[in-house]
Amino acid sequence: MTTVNIEKFREAQVMETRDPVLEIEMGDSPLELGEHRFNLQVFDNSGNESTAAIVSVFIIDTAAPTAILRVLNNQGQPLSRIPFGETFTLDASLSTDTGGGAIDRYVWRMINLNDNQ
Repeated sequence: MTTVNIEKFREAQVMETRDPVLEIEMGDSPLELGEHRFNLQVFDNSGNESTAAIVSVFIIDTAAPTAILRVLNNQGQPLSRIPFGETFTLDASLSTDTGGGAIDRYVWRMINLNDNQ
């Protein structure tokens, strides 16, 4: 098996090996989400060349996002105790998606302590 980093593959655009197996390492700049196509031609020892075989690889996001929820007072400071009658903000801006995607929506619920949820 021959191993190549995707950054070097992108840079070279063409990889030639004598090995029938090519492992692609993602490294620091992985392929973006979505479809990516790879093409292969093979040559025999007489110099004859095949037609190109093409395969599609679909990079998908399988990692769950992380919800981070803070309570901010009306000055934007994080607090857990808000004086009676004061406005406060629920802030989820620090939530992340490390799976390559982006957070698409936020679903907010108010849970009554008596609901046992």
